[in-house]
Amino acid sequence: MTIPQGHGSRNVPRCGLWLCVFVLLFCSCATPSLRRYYTIASGITPITAKTRHPVDLWVKEVEIAPVYNRPQIVYRYSPQELQYYNASNWADRPGRMVTQMLTKSLRGSGLFRNVITRLGSVPPTYVLTGSVEALEELDAGDAWFAHLAMNLQLIRFQDQQVLWQYDFDERRPLNQRDLALVVRAMSEIYQDQLNTVILPQLEALLNGSPLPPLPATANAPATTGAPTTTGAPATANAPEAAPYNSAPPPPIEDGSKPDRSGTDASTSGLGPKAGGTPSSIPGGFRQVDWRRNRQYTSDGTQVPAGKGAIFLPALSEEPDREPDVEVYKGGKSVASGSMGRRIVLSPGRYRIYFGSGTLSQRMSRDVTVRADETTIVQADWGTLDVAVMDDRFIPFRGSYELINMANREFVGTGYGADEERGEQTQVWVLEPGRYKIIQPGSTYRARTNFATVQLQAGTLVPFTLVLNADTRDFLGAGVSDAGDEEDKDKVWSLRVSLGGTTLVSQRSDQLPNPGTNLSFQLFSDNLLRFTQGRHLWTTRLDLEEGQTLQSTVLADGSPGSILKGEYRQVPLTDLLYLNSIYVYRLLPWVGPYVRIGGNTQLFPSNLNFEVPTDVVILEEGGEQTGSRDQTSQVRLSGPFSPLELRQGIGANFKLFHNPRLDMDLRGGLGMREYLANGLLRVDDDVATPEIELRTGLNSILAGPELAVLATARITRYVQLTTDFDALVPFQGIDQMQFKWRNTVNLRLASYASLSYTLNFDRNPDIGLLNPLTFDQGIQLRFAFTLF
Repeated sequence: MTIPQGHGSRNVPRCGLWLCVFVLLFCSCATPSLRRYYTIASGITPITAKTRHPVDLWVKEVEIAPVYNRPQIVYRYSPQELQYYNASNWADRPGRMVTQMLTKSLRGSGLFRNVITRLGSVPPTYVLTGSVEALEELDAGDAWFAHLAMNLQLIRFQDQQVLWQYDFDERRPLNQRDLALVVRAMSEIYQDQLNTVILPQLEALLNGSPLPPLPATANAPATTGAPTTTGAPATANAPEAAPYNSAPPPPIEDGSKPDRSGTDASTSGLGPKAGGTPSSIPGGFRQVDWRRNRQYTSDGTQVPAGKGAIFLPALSEEPDREPDVEVYKGGKSVASGSMGRRIVLSPGRYRIYFGSGTLSQRMSRDVTVRADETTIVQADWGTLDVAVMDDRFIPFRGSYELINMANREFVGTGYGADEERGEQTQVWVLEPGRYKIIQPGSTYRARTNFATVQLQAGTLVPFTLVLNADTRDFLGAGVSDAGDEEDKDKVWSLRVSLGGTTLVSQRSDQLPNPGTNLSFQLFSDNLLRFTQGRHLWTTRLDLEEGQTLQSTVLADGSPGSILKGEYRQVPLTDLLYLNSIYVYRLLPWVGPYVRIGGNTQLFPSNLNFEVPTDVVILEEGGEQTGSRDQTSQVRLSGPFSPLELRQGIGANFKLFHNPRLDMDLRGGLGMREYLANGLLRVDDDVATPEIELRTGLNSILAGPELAVLATARITRYVQLTTDFDALVPFQGIDQMQFKWRNTVNLRLASYASLSYTLNFDRNPDIGLLNPLTFDQGIQLRFAFTLF
């Protein structure tokens, strides 16, 4: 049977049918947005009360301001504006959640016979009432705070007399916006208030003793009326003005940042014949309340229920730059972790090893881990951050050795960081005391090329070591300026330096070339840095220009006059250098980088002859392309000749970072372009009367680039260091360029050591038949103290 197609019927397009099916499948497969639920939780309160009093306590449900007593969590931008998270809620009604937490804590304290939450037939002895005035996250734009404010009252049930009152309002800073960290900080605010104020004061009140003094974060108790204790409206760690986006809050006291100073830092022994005297740098150890420090509150390590944790502060505020922590139990390693981050462990007694050097040289502490608690090890050690610079204050990977002057023990070999490759220096974590920085291979008794530094407990000493990039002689050393350290904390920082020298010298008429020399040199070093979160971008631009004007000798043998133009130019320095690198710290152990740079000269350079000479210009293959007859000057290069360009893309890897092995690897693709731009180089054949100049060739090399820096502590007395940097062009393995530096140090005793060095260099551009060169050496060094 055929059904006629009327005007009202319509054929459904096949593509529309498939579109409907796709939409239905997509909707059926789509997952709803994930909701997260949070709760304020206190740790297990140990029974510390000496007496369980035969009294009953009724904990009334805590009152909460209506804006906070709802499932959604509050975050606030200003006193006038607050908002609620859509997908982040409290696991229970806030009033009941806080009441249950308070009841659990008071039951666990052992102070009362019974702690009840409902009024029964038997009247209680006391009533505890409370209210929550703030339960929120404060958002200041680039800083975040957990904010908890409460008021508590202890009332005698019989006559409703207020016997005790305490209120607190505390904000704890965070380095990142993470609601899990906010809720954990709220929990710790409550736990600290409970352990340091609430329980001790309630116990004193029940015993009829004077109330104990409040900690520094609370105001003194009231002196009139009932024994009332009133906390500060804003603790020392939270300014009275709420930190909203109008301006970031001031740093918290006693723990916002470690003291960046050293004491008695000497810069003696700088250079081959230099000397100096110690100078005092103010600084000292301050007890830090790390629980109120951003580093502690911003650590995102989750501690599972029933577990505990250990926290060792990172005084440099950068855990990845400090040595790892080893945890031992029963003589066996059970865990490892980082300074500045929680190390999760089961409850028990442990020994931790931390600091720089081999395991036997490291510091150790015995710690007890309790369930649902974080044990903080107070920072009674010192840290040293050594930046190695050249004489233009440009960071490079120069090496040095560190010796503990108390026992003359070799601590290790340190390296500077090449910022152009995204490297960072490693921070020394050491016992407080005096340390000596010396050249590799030198001795404890070195009288030149050394510097000393004093480390104090709880301090970070930023130290600058200035080396000659060629000879590695010490040119200067000392504690870095405070301004340099402040620049590191800025998002944008710019450093511009200008300088120059001028020299006029007169030659005697008895010399072969009498006359006058006029030399001048100008330089400009510029560094632009952007750092925010995981992003680091550094650009360096250097310009160095120098020239010497040398008066000529006239036909009658008398010296010419520079003012009359009777001179010749002697090139001294001509360099324009640019390098820019971007690094993204993807993870603590890996970060991709992109870099581009190059160098050239701005002005032409000439080759001068005392006697007119014939010059022949050859191609690289040997064919003659030009000549100059009886000339006194020939141009070797023009502006921007030659031009060398470098590019690279890859990643920095921190492969190993433990007491036995530190290994960093940088790998990627690199390119090197050499543009001669008409450059001529001297390639004279002494068998001919002419001077041969050869035309420079352009070259482009591209291929994998690899750099490895490793330090292996084989035993307490043997340390191996290797530094390898190579480019393997796609053009062939015969064009590979690399530098490989190796050192084996054997510590024979505290006064003697044996060092073996083996270095390889391969550079086909140097023109040798065998482009690979090497050198090696053995050095025995020792020092005795006779008196």
